[in-house]
Amino acid sequence: MIHTAYPRPKAFDVWRHPPNHVRALMEDPGGRVFTAGVLPANAGGVFAISQLDSLMAYNAPRVFQLYRAYAAPGVTTFLTAADRLPPEGVLDSAAIDRIAVNKFNTAMIEEASRRPYTTSFDDALVRIFHRESEPRFYFTSDYRVATTASEALSALATERPRRQIVVEETPSVASAANSEADPEVQVVRMRRNSYRLRLDAPRQGLVYSADSWMPGWTATVNDQAARVLPANYAFRSVEVPAGPSEIEFTYWPPGLTSGIVLSAASALTALALALARRRATEPDRLPAPAPPDR
Repeated sequence: MIHTAYPRPKAFDVWRHPPNHVRALMEDPGGRVFTAGVLPANAGGVFAISQLDSLMAYNAPRVFQLYRAYAAPGVTTFLTAADRLPPEGVLDSAAIDRIAVNKFNTAMIEEASRRPYTTSFDDALVRIFHRESEPRFYFTSDYRVATTASEALSALATERPRRQIVVEETPSVASAANSEADPEVQVVRMRRNSYRLRLDAPRQGLVYSADSWMPGWTATVNDQAARVLPANYAFRSVEVPAGPSEIEFTYWPPGLTSGIVLSAASALTALALALARRRATEPDRLPAPAPPDR
């Protein structure tokens, strides 16, 4: 971005004065945003805008495969450079309710215009579409089982009932059709590496979370350990009983505990060796000579 003024450039902070399309996304807080040529370099995080795109050096492997399969087949490292609009089932799985496209990407603009979206913002640079998406967290008892992970990935592009999820192992609860009267899942607490959900389930089922499935995530249901099941290939779910439940998702990086123990042991060993070396190199201290007789 370039900001100039005659005769002397004035100080300008783009983070305090974001462009109009960024302001539009900030004023319409919703689910996740799918962007194409908009909000590069994880800029959405600065404005509390949740993006599917990412320039992080490390991304959840399954989210990366999802992005490469449906948004940018040529991508090799980052979740960026999308050149196509994913199918509706993929967008629902990721809880994407807004799509921001740079006007230079005419093919994607045309594709989004053909879908039943509404335009919430439009200027010379960016057009923002709004779509009705499934929420980030919801209760469901309707699922289908895929025999392999690749089958689950492919199933996302096919048409399926609303709030039906694709799992890769059969849950212990029976599959049943959802009801329009099913309650919404409430967010009790949200932190960087944990969050707590609450609901009063009308029957046994699963709580779906449109957040990445990867090793390190654990869950409890009513303070009892529960399995975290991969759902819709890249996301996760957990079984819940009928009645009131509180679900706690927590992330702890695999290997971090052993790494801390190993680092502490190494530090103590290094300290012990340093002290032993210091003692070995110190000269022997002789007793002070007695004063001469007078």
